[in-house]
Amino acid sequence: MPAFVADNATWFARTAYLLTGDRHRAERLATNALIAVGRRWSTHRLRPTEAVLRELYQRALAGPPPPQDAPLAHLSPMARVAWVAQFHDRLTLEHAAQLVGVWPGVLQQETAAAVAPDGQELMALASELPGTVTTAVIEAVPRAIRVRHQIWRGAFTAVGAGSALAIALVLLIGLRSAVLHQERQQAGGPAVTESPELPIVEGEQPDQLPDRVKEPIARVYQGYCNDTETPIDPRQPPECAQWRLVGSSGAEWRLKNAQADRPHDGSQVPEVGISLDGHRVAYLDRDNDYVVRDLVTGADKRFAIQVHGSDPAFVSSRNGRYFAVNFLQSGVDSPMLDFAKGTTTYDAWTMAITDDGRRVIDLDMAGDTPRATKIKIAGHRFRVDAEVGIEGSVLSPDGRMLASSEFDERRVVVLDTRTGKVTKLRRLANATEILAMERWLNGSEVLVRLDEDDDVAFRAVNVRTGKVREVRVDDLEYGDILGAFAE
Repeated sequence: MPAFVADNATWFARTAYLLTGDRHRAERLATNALIAVGRRWSTHRLRPTEAVLRELYQRALAGPPPPQDAPLAHLSPMARVAWVAQFHDRLTLEHAAQLVGVWPGVLQQETAAAVAPDGQELMALASELPGTVTTAVIEAVPRAIRVRHQIWRGAFTAVGAGSALAIALVLLIGLRSAVLHQERQQAGGPAVTESPELPIVEGEQPDQLPDRVKEPIARVYQGYCNDTETPIDPRQPPECAQWRLVGSSGAEWRLKNAQADRPHDGSQVPEVGISLDGHRVAYLDRDNDYVVRDLVTGADKRFAIQVHGSDPAFVSSRNGRYFAVNFLQSGVDSPMLDFAKGTTTYDAWTMAITDDGRRVIDLDMAGDTPRATKIKIAGHRFRVDAEVGIEGSVLSPDGRMLASSEFDERRVVVLDTRTGKVTKLRRLANATEILAMERWLNGSEVLVRLDEDDDVAFRAVNVRTGKVREVRVDDLEYGDILGAFAE
């Protein structure tokens, strides 16, 4: 992510400048758009440029108009976005419409009616943006993402039971270390590990996970070590960095045999997967095997992995019998383990799995074009008539509906699994972004995890009526994994 920001910040800042007409607002717009994409980097890293442009366009449409003396101030908001997208960002009309979220005909009408500078003049206007704006964006984005993911969440998890003074000290130490580390990376030098200025107190750690656990696991999170600079061996993580399983009673255990790493440092160690009933857990173990463990019986089964890909992530069936591993970056097929039989099968990127082991497959996940998504359900292939975000798709209890998030991450998209057609689009008005599609609560409602002004919130979205209600999920932080849940 830092390299992507450094390489493209000038372009994005100039796009923001043309959209806002003000250098200060351009800096804020470009910074916020890059931060939004950076927080979901694993989702957007195949198409990061499109994700940032989408954020820029849609945030500009929702923002205030530019100053009256700005070059494009005379245009309507939609015409301004259409003009900048086509003549500065060099997008086709169809591609620009997809990113904005409107029909191409809408942008065509706006462009045809507009009187504005041509491409060369637009480039000249954009180049008037001072270079200090680009520098400010490059400095702000990685630090904001690092602080959000490592410092705030990690410090409060590690010392939440301590005093306010202890929390403040940990935050100051962590923030200073993160800033120094980022400065060294930008300077091109090695990341030197400094000795902590104050003694590090990790506190008492949970016990190791016993052979059998009868109660369901309600949430999973990775432990946090106060020392953010000391390297951690992912195959031998210290107790403070090991994954934690929290039962429905509040009891907590360490998943000692799972690989782990410093949280959000760009490693390729997958998050732990947990079945919806909270009784099976999937992880990458210290022998580099993908494992599913039944917590009630203590039995475990291993995937027969032919080729290890990069950026792995788990997906499971509702009943927990089937677990698949998706490898985002490498184009390696997705292995799926049948826990009952102990067998592994392969297919393309797996969006979801039915309780009888049928996969919902994305056939275009490794493709270069975002203009259409083809999915395969129960052996039939469909071309989906709306661009959807693949990450976080969930099947309804009857297997007839697939809920996902649109690429703009503010709308719930519902597909009919029998036809592959989009049947519902439900916008979440107050959401900054959709963090995850968690599960179906019943035949009509989908549980969605949202970012609302930097706070994690859960909402039940009724896909039939469009009604949205608040759902309370206690003690779940930004990066925690939801296990067994009942209202």
